[in-house]
Amino acid sequence: MAEVGEMDEEARRLLKVFAGSLDRNRSDPLDWQRFYDFVIYVSRHAPASAETVGHALVQEGLDWDHVEPYALFCKHGVELLRRAGETPSRGAMAPKKAAKARLSKKPVSKERLKRRASSRARRPTENKEA
Repeated sequence: MAEVGEMDEEARRLLKVFAGSLDRNRSDPLDWQRFYDFVIYVSRHAPASAETVGHALVQEGLDWDHVEPYALFCKHGVELLRRAGETPSRGAMAPKKAAKARLSKKPVSKERLKRRASSRARRPTENKEA
């Protein structure tokens, strides 16, 4: 693990992806998602100071006035994740699978089957000449 103040290769890669696609004229939700990926990674693997993050962003071509809010957000985001007692695991970020539908084990009565068949037969058929 890198020491505080240094960033490992993956942290630099994530920051470079963020900085390279950043729309400097307006804040885009995708920009924030890329930055969140960086913050989560840093909180788990490569603790970095706000100053280190800021300098790395300046090296990527951003000016300090634009960089400062991101550097401070990173600092506070990492602190918040740690204070919450956990940093989200990769599994926690994956979408959860929907629960499987459960079929009733009750037998369907003959009466109910007849009602279903008759209601289907009464449905208007689509006009096939269209």
